[in-house]
Order: sequence, then C-alpha cells, then structure tokens
Amino acid sequence: MQLVKFVYNCMMKFKKLFCLLISAALLQLYTVAQSRFFTFSRYSTDNGMMGNKVFCTYQDAKGFIWIGGNDGLMRFDGTKFVIYSDRKGDMPFSAVGAIIPLSSTEFILSFPEMKEAGIFNVADLSYTKTRIVTSQQIPPRSTMIIYKSEQEIFMLFSNSPYVLKFDSTKKIFSSYQPFILPPGWDIISMYYDEVEKNHWFSCDSGLAVYSMTEKKMFSRYNNPHQWGILTEDKINDGNWTLFIDSKRRHWILNWPSYSKGTELLHCYDANNDQFLPDTAGWKNSIKQYREIRYITETKDGVIWAYGTNGLLSRIPETGIFENNKDDHTDNFGIKYETAQHLMEDKEGGIWVCTDQGLYFSPPANNNIINLISVNKVPVTHICQLEDGRILLNTWGVGTKTLELLNFNIISRDLYPKINTDNNQLGPVWCSYQHSKTKKVYIGAQAGWLGIYD
Repeated sequence: MQLVKFVYNCMMKFKKLFCLLISAALLQLYTVAQSRFFTFSRYSTDNGMMGNKVFCTYQDAKGFIWIGGNDGLMRFDGTKFVIYSDRKGDMPFSAVGAIIPLSSTEFILSFPEMKEAGIFNVADLSYTKTRIVTSQQIPPRSTMIIYKSEQEIFMLFSNSPYVLKFDSTKKIFSSYQPFILPPGWDIISMYYDEVEKNHWFSCDSGLAVYSMTEKKMFSRYNNPHQWGILTEDKINDGNWTLFIDSKRRHWILNWPSYSKGTELLHCYDANNDQFLPDTAGWKNSIKQYREIRYITETKDGVIWAYGTNGLLSRIPETGIFENNKDDHTDNFGIKYETAQHLMEDKEGGIWVCTDQGLYFSPPANNNIINLISVNKVPVTHICQLEDGRILLNTWGVGTKTLELLNFNIISRDLYPKINTDNNQLGPVWCSYQHSKTKKVYIGAQAGWLGIYD
C-alpha cells in the first residue's frame, strides 16, 4: 500500500512539473541542448510494405496515409498496409513519385522514371493516363516533378525551362505560357507563396518570381520594384530551392560557383533586404557528402531540410540546425541515405520517406523531455526522491540522480564508485526511499542490498 501511495504521489508531482521519458538505452547521460528530441519508428517490408524505398506520402480526409514507393501505391490505416493497383492493369508498375489529390476518390500519380502521370480512382480502382502536351522536346535526363499550389497543379522538368499546367476538364498537362523565364535559364525547383500569391522559381542562373497579381515574371533582368532578393549575387547563383516560413523568412539553398562544391543555406529578410543569422549549425552538421533538396516547416515552427545524407531540424528554442541520422537503427533512430519527402499529418506526427523505409515521429510535446545516451546502458527502474530528484537504476553504471533546473538536466552519481568483487553494485535492479528515515535502499545483482543515507 505504501508503494502504491508513493507511485501516486510521484504521478501527481510529474503532472505539475514535467514528464520524463527514459529510453531503454540511456546512460552515460548528458544533457541535450534542444528541449525536443525526435524519435522515429520504422515501417518496412517487415510490417507489410511491398518495398523499403519510399518517395511520397499523403493523408486523406479519413486519416489514411497513402504511400508512393519504388514498387507502387500503398495505404496505411495505422495497423496494416494495403497494396493498390488498377483492375485493368493499365497503371505502370513503376516508382510513384507524387500523390496529388483531385477529389475524395481521385489522385494524380506521377511516375518520374517513365515521365508519365495518371488519375487513379480508389473507388472503382481505375487508372487513366493523362496526356502531356508540349511544343518542346523534354530533355531525356530531366526529372519530372508534379506540385500543387492551392487549386492549381503544375508539372515541371528539372534542368529545363518548361512548366505545364493541368487542365481538370480535359485531363491534360499543357504548356503554361505566362511562366516565361529569362533565355537560357533552367528550372531546378518551384515554390508557391500562399501569402503574396507568387510563384518562385529556383534556377541554375538565379531566382525568378511570377506575380499572380501583376501577371508578370520578375528576375534580375526585370526588377522594377528593386527587390534586393533578386539582385544579391550570392543568392542568385546555382539555386536549388527556396522556402518562405511562417515568419516570412526566405530560406534559399544553392550551390554557387564560389562555394567550391559545397551547398550553402541563406536566410533572407526580403522586407528589409538583409541577411539573417539564422543558419547556425548548418555548416557544422556536414559530416559527409550531402545534397539537401527540400525545405519545409511544421506547425510547431520547426524548419526541416532534407535530401541525401541529411534530415536537419531547426527548433525555435535553440535556433540551431541538427542532423537526424543514426549509424544504426533502434526503436528510436532513423537510418537512410536519402530522405525523399516529409509530411506532417493532421495530429502533428511527422512522416519521413526514405530509401530504407517509412519513418514516423509522434507529435512533439513540450512537457516531455527526452534523454539520449552515449554508450546505451539499460535503465532498470525509476524512482523519485522526496526532494524532487529522480533516481535512475542502471544495468552497469550504478544509480544516477537527475535534477531539472530551468529545463537543464543535471546528472550525478548517487554514491561514489564502490570497489566490490565483480562490481556487484553496478547492475542495479531497483531502489526505494523509506518515508520516515529517508534512507534509500538499492537492490543490486547477486542479492546485494545497498543502503544510502
């Protein structure tokens, strides 16, 4: 009964103070700089997927997660994966690069390797190939990209100047004449600014922007508004991607000629025409060859940048980019060579498509502090002392105490190292504090009982 009351009191204290999550592999402890740490669960062929190479995800109105992979289309209901194909066999057996919703029952699927797109109806399992009409020959080595901006759907081909628009009535993609770039410019990626209603183009020769309000394309060669973002030399060379976050910061990624083969990230305040020092941690996170191609933001203000050998997150609390990648996978890690796509679901969970499976990170909770370890020693028991300290009993390094001071976690040994035969007080099973004497009783391997006063 006393133990039950003790656990209940601890729960009440945790509710008011904080929740402490300890992974099964924890110590040697250190304090993480960021107050949030992303843990990932992996889905793969072991869970029923038909392949581990995943390119895209989409969550429909019912909450189902649709997945485009190297081997086709799947749907996940939270429990099992269902493999989809059309009933007539017209849908290509090829990698699905994008899932774009048309209605509650129809998707546009892209098959980049075949440079084909089609409409898949999940109600009757029919597939209709869409026509692609262009007056120019599509470069054979270009990558087909389909992207949606509000109610419009566009198709572009990387390393070419061509942009096609989807006609929902005729069910075809055809050239969109207003998007005319400067001569010799090739598109690498495209981004739509929902606030200003502008289409941004990251090109090999710089940035261009099409104003839906003025119905004009602007670049360094046509800049009547004198926008500094279009004239700054260091962000108008070898552009790869542009993203505008909720604070109206412009994140610009490029591989300029002056960088000696290194990707650069810039944060630019377009309203005041000045660079912002918000890219801390970016250079230090480069440990091997890396190609970041995509930038996005989740509802909690976290900036994500991902691609080959990189899945970086920048949380608002620290303002530092950190790479999320593990050399090995466990129940909480993520391993990949390329992160292809990142999606936030309606509940705030993060889904990451990689070449080694689909990963899920649960919604962030600012009341939860995650601790990670260096040499992964299991934690066998958790106990709270009356002074508020947390006792962690471990299998190998004794008993540790944790204190939370202004969201900084202080870790100490409960007792000094004790020299015993075979270090029997190292593997500890449990601990308990006597309510009257305040002594701590520690149960260790081989029947050892320690009493700490």
